[in-house]
Amino acid sequence: MPPHGTPPSARAQQALAAIEELGGEGALPEVLKSSDVVPLMGRGWFSHALRLRLMPGMQARPGGVWRCDRGTFLAWLRKLTDNVHGS
Repeated sequence: MPPHGTPPSARAQQALAAIEELGGEGALPEVLKSSDVVPLMGRGWFSHALRLRLMPGMQARPGGVWRCDRGTFLAWLRKLTDNVHGS
């Protein structure tokens, strides 16, 4: 997990790199659940983003089940990296 002061754009880049190491986007399920993304994001960042309602997808209840379409999640990560790449 990155240090606490790491900006979301850097965290997103690290998550995208981890996805590539796992075999790329196709290695992820079509519908992601929290157990799929916590290893990519780290529990702290995931929990913080979920609590602040920054995560894409849907949450069944506060502190409960989270689900998201793979493409939507990846687009969200890429959007976060836009702060670094300026695109």
